[in-house]
Amino acid sequence: MANILHSLELVLPLFFIIFLGFVLKQKKYLPESFADDSSRLLFYIVLPLLFVENMWTADLSQPFPSSIAIVLTCGMTLVILIAWLVSKLLGLDAISTPSFISGSFRSNIVYVGFALLRRILPELPAETSIAYLIALVLLNVGLSVVYSGNTKGLRLLQKIGTILKGVVTNPLNIGLTIGFLLNKAGIPEPKVVSSTLSLLSAMASPLALLSIGVAINPKMQKRNISLALSASLIKLVVSPLIGLGLGILLKIPASSLVLVYMVFGTPTALNTFSLDRGMGGNSELVAAIILFTTTLSLISISAFVSVFIQLGYI
Repeated sequence: MANILHSLELVLPLFFIIFLGFVLKQKKYLPESFADDSSRLLFYIVLPLLFVENMWTADLSQPFPSSIAIVLTCGMTLVILIAWLVSKLLGLDAISTPSFISGSFRSNIVYVGFALLRRILPELPAETSIAYLIALVLLNVGLSVVYSGNTKGLRLLQKIGTILKGVVTNPLNIGLTIGFLLNKAGIPEPKVVSSTLSLLSAMASPLALLSIGVAINPKMQKRNISLALSASLIKLVVSPLIGLGLGILLKIPASSLVLVYMVFGTPTALNTFSLDRGMGGNSELVAAIILFTTTLSLISISAFVSVFIQLGYI
């Protein structure tokens, strides 16, 4: 029961704000264009600045957790490949395919994952900060690759060039790079910059949630519902099983296995909607995936945490 209550406390506020956005649209307090405008603001300004902040203030002096890095890299690659294969089996078009894939692998590691990790582990693993930074980089590089565009008909070098261009020009990766360079240069973060970015950080999640609520279509196509359920199965069940399986194979410590679960098993990241909309994807499908994974994670997180307790990992 305690596990279920913890999950409810983390997930229900997200659902309530999504519902608020939906109600505000129905009552004409927020226009349809709100989702587009807020998504552009998040994608090009707010999120890149927050990524600068995350990397600039990160403690990069910790030992590099190579085994966890291997698990995260190989695991995310496998999940993306599985989601791509499923998208092909489902016959998705060029617009919906990257939306389906990103909804299937991008995790809410900050808002849900880190918060839950702090609740269930008395002491966080020493490699937590570095592991989360690795996950953050991998999630956004994966996003750039997934949305690299239709490379059909291009030669191998042209395909590689298209993918690299997508990685380099992605606003989030630019933010991570700037933050890393500031960190390595040893430039201290001014107090006024820290305060400004803290305000932006407080705004980001509610704004993303309201946008999702505005974008939800009450007459959602049955096709999107079935696709969202398929993506939810990959995100909440297949993905964490792959991550945990690799972690057990490499014999990483129990506390680190819990950390790996938080990276792979949490619901789809809220900013996936803003990123997908900014990149011209099927944002209605992504909104449905976020809604379904957020709701169903009440069950999946409780189940996985209960298993961890039974195995003595927590």
